Amino acid sequence: MSDLPVVAGGYAKVNLDNPAVKKAVASTFQLAYHPYWDMMPKDHATESGNLIALSDQQRANIGASKDDQVVLTDAHGVEDARGPIMMQASTGKWYFGTLLKVDDVADLAYVKVNGLAKGVLPEVEFADKDSTQPGDLVFSTGHERQSATISVNGGTYEGLTTKSLQVQRLDAIYRQLTPDNPSNFYQTTANAIKGLANPADNRDAIRDFTRTLLETHLNNQPGNSGGCLFNLEGKCIGAGEAVEADKDLGTRGHDTYIPLSDILAFTNSPQKFNMMYGIGTYKVDGSAPQQVPYLMGLRRVTGERRLPFNADDLLSHPERLQAAKPSE
Repeated sequence: MSDLPVVAGGYAKVNLDNPAVKKAVASTFQLAYHPYWDMMPKDHATESGNLIALSDQQRANIGASKDDQVVLTDAHGVEDARGPIMMQASTGKWYFGTLLKVDDVADLAYVKVNGLAKGVLPEVEFADKDSTQPGDLVFSTGHERQSATISVNGGTYEGLTTKSLQVQRLDAIYRQLTPDNPSNFYQTTANAIKGLANPADNRDAIRDFTRTLLETHLNNQPGNSGGCLFNLEGKCIGAGEAVEADKDLGTRGHDTYIPLSDILAFTNSPQKFNMMYGIGTYKVDGSAPQQVPYLMGLRRVTGERRLPFNADDLLSHPERLQAAKPSE
């Protein structure tokens, strides 16, 4: 199943000997990145992801060849990498990764695993459709808090939500800046975003903070973001978006996932950004230094520079929020 340690967690323990679960675990990757890379993957920000089986047309859509091994993950981690993306397979081996496609509104990305031959590890498949119902058992795979251990968290699918962690954080800081503002939870968010200069960023950001997500009860932890959500057949039905606090249990338990319909739309859509790369010399796990491309930034395919609009960027630029006037 995996050469790395594997633990069953969450609110509903999953049978680790189930073939579908074993395949999902074997497809799991840890992605490590940092703006100031020091040649080693440990002690850096990490996300999770899974090797995905794609059709030839889908591979062409994301810029991959028929033999490329590609991992589906979230965008909010890898788009901020300013050094190489490191990827640890379930075998424990580390690889360099290349960002192939990204959409920071859908918060999805595909990353190529450089040097991984086809067939060495299994690729998980997408479910046929969004057929999961509230109360159905589901599970996730991923790496928690930079750990080499792969966690398999079982729990239930709760339904659809728009109350993402990003919206909550942005709304909280907005209310601090405008304490006398009684506006609606989402309206304050939308109006704050209207302070952005680029109309395309404005439209994208409003969708980013109000889009529909899948809500689950799994007890994931930071680091699990980007990893797939699976039905009991081991088919991918979502990709990790955020870990949210469970106020009732005093722990982390309600987690949101990007739905399958959004993943397929992203997979089948044209490129939204061009990736700007540099070349640096890097090594890992005592290997010989390699010339590795690393992401330097993103630019819209129309040529416009992308302006920041995700929650972290807006929180670091409070003047954008102060300048936004709420609706009457």
